[in-house]
Amino acid sequence: MKRVYLDQKDWINLSRANRGLKSGEPFTEALRVARAAVSDGIVSFPLSEVHYMEVYRRRDWKSRHRLADLMAELSRFDTIAPPQAVVPAEIDRALAVSFPDKTTPPPRPLKIFGSGLRHAAGDESMRFQIEPAEIPDEATRRAFEAALSEEWELAMLRGPAVDTALPTPPVEYAYQQSEETLSKRLEQDQRGRGDRLRTAMIALGLVDIQEPLVEALRRAGIALEDLLTLGEEGLTDLLRAVRSRWVLAAMRRDAHARKQHEVNDLRDLAALGIAAAYCDVVVTEKQWVHVLKQARIDAMMNTTLLSSVSQLPDALS
Repeated sequence: MKRVYLDQKDWINLSRANRGLKSGEPFTEALRVARAAVSDGIVSFPLSEVHYMEVYRRRDWKSRHRLADLMAELSRFDTIAPPQAVVPAEIDRALAVSFPDKTTPPPRPLKIFGSGLRHAAGDESMRFQIEPAEIPDEATRRAFEAALSEEWELAMLRGPAVDTALPTPPVEYAYQQSEETLSKRLEQDQRGRGDRLRTAMIALGLVDIQEPLVEALRRAGIALEDLLTLGEEGLTDLLRAVRSRWVLAAMRRDAHARKQHEVNDLRDLAALGIAAAYCDVVVTEKQWVHVLKQARIDAMMNTTLLSSVSQLPDALS
């Protein structure tokens, strides 16, 4: 089965085609092909946690519900795991490659694709549950939960039937400001371009995964001093083996080269990093397609990168 990750803009374009709007005409064939491929069980359109956030931000609840209904139809609530559920398992595999002479424990399971919001959020508690007090018999309770879980999933994707938008979490502003400050510092240190910027982004990529990396080293019985013996080339190879973070480093390097940082970068880049590393087809902004192709991410990850969902029929054929 092919996994196809769509940027939010492309879900919106398919929704326009579904409504028969003139602006959706260029995407009508893509919608037809997508529906046929899902019906035949040959394509999955997984949602990320970011998709849930983006849908929920739409102020017009009718528009939000129309979009969510189409996303539910095509995704069938297949979802992609978030960074906190992916990176530790990736690091386990990277350490095994970087230290082939070390006897390390089996890597933790790397489950990229799953089902429902709980998988997308990496939170097992986020699922439909009936309190035992309401239905004491466990078998009956589980049967009710299974029957109603799809309705609950759709409700969580749709959001409330009111004209309100989810406010932007302050952490996203903090990320934007920190990246802008970092860009200025890199420019002052003459590390804002070329190979020096690439080296800086690799170093920062390792710093960003410091906590799960230290945990993985401890789990594998590898001393921090051993990690430092890898040198610059070995540490670069280590980050490259942490697939989603290598993709993220490429995108982050471009953002710093352009000195352009958006409020939504933190979540958008993290989700796209995992999608580009593990999906068969990724449809995203033209800018990111260019950046990822320049970094040879498509060849390295065996991922087809498209800038419009209108290109999907040819890609799937």
